[in-house]
Amino acid sequence: LKEPESKYDFDKIKQYPIREFISRFTRLNRNGLAICPLHREKTGSLYIYDKTNSWFCFGCQKGGSVIDFMMALNNYSLK
Repeated sequence: LKEPESKYDFDKIKQYPIREFISRFTRLNRNGLAICPLHREKTGSLYIYDKTNSWFCFGCQKGGSVIDFMMALNNYSLK
């Protein structure tokens, strides 16, 4: 059986500016560092990489695209 195609254009979603998206959930400093909303912390460990439009949290060892952030924030999976 053929897998159903997604109704979402994941490549287009991944192009959404990561800095703008994550700033809806936490405050970013101008260097792209923030308190990670995925775990409790007092010192920012989430970093935005504008050149690759991605993020990585050195505290919880998670990162990726806009989609990966939403999945981690809401405990979603693509299954």
